Amino acid sequence: MGQKLPIRLCRLALLLAGAAFGQQAQAQTPPAPAATCAVTPNMFKAWQDTSYSGGLNFKPANSASFKDDTNCDFYQWGAQMFLWLTSHDKAGNLVIFSPTFYTASEKPDGTFAFTKNAEGVSASANKVKKHSLFKVRVNKPKEAPEEVVAKVKAKLKGATLTTPAADSTAQAGGSGVLVLNGAPVPVPNKAGYATYPIVYYTIQVNDVFAGLAQNQAKVKYYNDKTNPNAGNFPITLDQVKDIETASGVTYGDAEQLAMEVKSSWVDVTYLTADQKAGLQTIEAEVPAFKSGSTNGLVTLTSDGTVTATRTLALVGMHVVGTVQGHPEMVWATFESKFNAPDADFNYLNTNYDITTSACKSGTDCISTVPLSTSTQSNYIFYNGEKGAAVAPSAITQTATSGSDAKGNMVITFTSSTSVPAAGSPPQLTPTSVVRLNPWGNLQSTTPKVSDFAVVNNTLLMSVQASLAPQLVSAGGPVYANYFQGGSIWAKGPIPFKPGYVEKGTQFLANSTMETFEQYSLGSLTQASASQPTTNCFTCHGLYGSGTNYPNGTSVSHIFPDK
Repeated sequence: MGQKLPIRLCRLALLLAGAAFGQQAQAQTPPAPAATCAVTPNMFKAWQDTSYSGGLNFKPANSASFKDDTNCDFYQWGAQMFLWLTSHDKAGNLVIFSPTFYTASEKPDGTFAFTKNAEGVSASANKVKKHSLFKVRVNKPKEAPEEVVAKVKAKLKGATLTTPAADSTAQAGGSGVLVLNGAPVPVPNKAGYATYPIVYYTIQVNDVFAGLAQNQAKVKYYNDKTNPNAGNFPITLDQVKDIETASGVTYGDAEQLAMEVKSSWVDVTYLTADQKAGLQTIEAEVPAFKSGSTNGLVTLTSDGTVTATRTLALVGMHVVGTVQGHPEMVWATFESKFNAPDADFNYLNTNYDITTSACKSGTDCISTVPLSTSTQSNYIFYNGEKGAAVAPSAITQTATSGSDAKGNMVITFTSSTSVPAAGSPPQLTPTSVVRLNPWGNLQSTTPKVSDFAVVNNTLLMSVQASLAPQLVSAGGPVYANYFQGGSIWAKGPIPFKPGYVEKGTQFLANSTMETFEQYSLGSLTQASASQPTTNCFTCHGLYGSGTNYPNGTSVSHIFPDK
């Protein structure tokens, strides 16, 4: 079996829909994007699940019958899946916390256990199920091999990369911790303990994924070396039936094939009233910390035994799943429009003629949206200069995470403004986040109608521009506050087997999960057809040579390959 790789260069990015249309920070509302990937009213109606009461909810996409004719097909698949995953089931659970999903939790040896989500309480009882197993950061069990890091460094042509020690609380790319602006909240009846303005993460998988993980030795297609999809996640209903036979159960969501979902959450204490009201929330148990200092720097320590019940808001989600013909999985990402501003980007406006793929006669069909950090906008994660017009070249870490000799989680604030006196809360320096590559693309400084970034930006903006008003009018304004910033997949073999071709948005970085793994034009050469990329497959690929490659399920860092 090949070595699994961390997410440290993974960039599944979601770039702010509001920055493209309707963002308060814009002095003037930019023109609407061309409708190159619009979700039509009939399509939107077909996505809705009206089989039970409980507000606006959605059906999942049928991954087993997926058609991959265009990039738009993948983006619309991701959009429908996100709406389904954040819908409520009949018992009032968010779908990702429903009994058809399992929560992945890291064990001391770095492998993952899968625990079936319990039945939720009745929605009519006006109660909320509490969810545990939230961490400051999960899924960093191993470090990328030096030869892989060397290849990536060579591709990035001078960009700085490090090879940090593995750490389960680390951000992608190292041990960075994303910090919000705000004060700690003391834990009742636990002297010295508090929760802090940091981001929490959790991972769920569906029953098909868990069934394969737990019964892989008995799954027929998976072990049949004559099957072209042996060793991979299922891509057909027949392969799901093999998993059902091995596990002795029937899956209600077999048509969704295998899915893995990672999500990021923040304590609503640190949100404005509009942000809190505009986001999906749950009650959850999160780790509590004791503050101290080491070498003059503020430290927070948690042994994992003291927790606090907090209300958390969803700010980011990676939606990853197989579809027909794609064992590498489709990697889509979403985040809240409140998260952070975008650096400059370009897109095609409604002066673009879809039939001729050109500007309408006598018009300019390329619009530019500049970076805006106006005081009119209260972003959750931007804490930089108000009114700044130039994006930073990189996002600066203000805290790192690790473990002490006892195995406790330790967060060290590298830019703390005040070491706490005995009994006093520390003053922490928050992170300041900008999305450096909007819509998951390395933007061109001289945009043309045919530029990949311009075309791809427009596709993603078109999805959101068509969905948002329909969501609001259908009674789901909270859904409209999230957007898809991109998706990546492959054509042909799973990366990095010979013959693979990466497709979709190729410079993805979610502002809440790959915060510090963003590369701007300051560290990369100008985008071109030969420009190397860094994205999810940089770390979620299969590394080997000749016929010596690991199973395709190794693209997931939590799958227990044997």
